Amino acid sequence: MVALLTCTAAVMMAWLATPPPMEQLVVAPRPAVLSSSAAASSIFPTTTLAAGLGDFAGLDDFAAEQAAKDAAFQAKKDALKRAQQEQEEKAAAEYEKAQKTIAEREAKKLAAIEDAKAKKAAAAAAAAAEKKVVASGEKKSTGATSSDKKSKYAVQTVNKQAERISAREASGEEKPSLFGL
Repeated sequence: MVALLTCTAAVMMAWLATPPPMEQLVVAPRPAVLSSSAAASSIFPTTTLAAGLGDFAGLDDFAAEQAAKDAAFQAKKDALKRAQQEQEEKAAAEYEKAQKTIAEREAKKLAAIEDAKAKKAAAAAAAAAEKKVVASGEKKSTGATSSDKKSKYAVQTVNKQAERISAREASGEEKPSLFGL
């Protein structure tokens, strides 16, 4: 058994002492110029492919065409910007005009409300003056007759609608209408 162990140990030592085999990479040399069939089958040509074909005049033409396309695209872009700017200016002008008309309408409404308040105040003052005149006339005509005592204790009715109509006519306003008819 000892012999088996020594033999195995000797094999292991020999295996560790030997260097690993050297591997070499073999690289195939590239051709300097590709054939035209390879260029035709290439979907996305590279710069080395174009340079290998010797098509420098085509690149110059391509650069000129691309510059013309870029200029046309930039002109379209600038025209769209100008059109959008003009549209925004028109919208802003319309908005300003609408705000101005709204402000004018509000001013007219406020003026009409103030005018109506002034007319109501004048009508109320006229009605109050009329009541004072009527009240002072009644005080002067009061006497000690029996008919006056009856009217004094009798129920007096007040027609507020008739008073409002007379006050409105005194102030010069027109008769109210139903729904503007």
